[in-house]
Amino acid sequence: MSYNVKLDGGAIITCSCPAYQQSAITYKHMFLAHRITTNNIRVQNAILPPTLPVAQSETVEEQIAQKRVLLDKAEVIIAHLSDRSHWTSFASDDALVRLSRAGLTQCLSASEGLAHLQR
Repeated sequence: MSYNVKLDGGAIITCSCPAYQQSAITYKHMFLAHRITTNNIRVQNAILPPTLPVAQSETVEEQIAQKRVLLDKAEVIIAHLSDRSHWTSFASDDALVRLSRAGLTQCLSASEGLAHLQR
């Protein structure tokens, strides 16, 4: 299985994967192309995550320990987001006005990315 990441004028503009085709949200194939080339991502719904400083471990055991810490952090965040009361606080139009569309798109992109990893 392979997907095509399309360039236009030196910028990454689309991917042929089904996830991108359905949502038009930047997916891992585009991020990978961005990481291994000098091309930037130019997509309307592109939300680039901040770079996290990650120290390179010397041993496999240290790498596993670091990954467990990151997974624990992810689990806490996901548990918080799974609480239905968190989402009902946005039921009113006034609450939606205060909600950042970019932030919500980033949350959706991250959630879909995690779901994609589970497949």
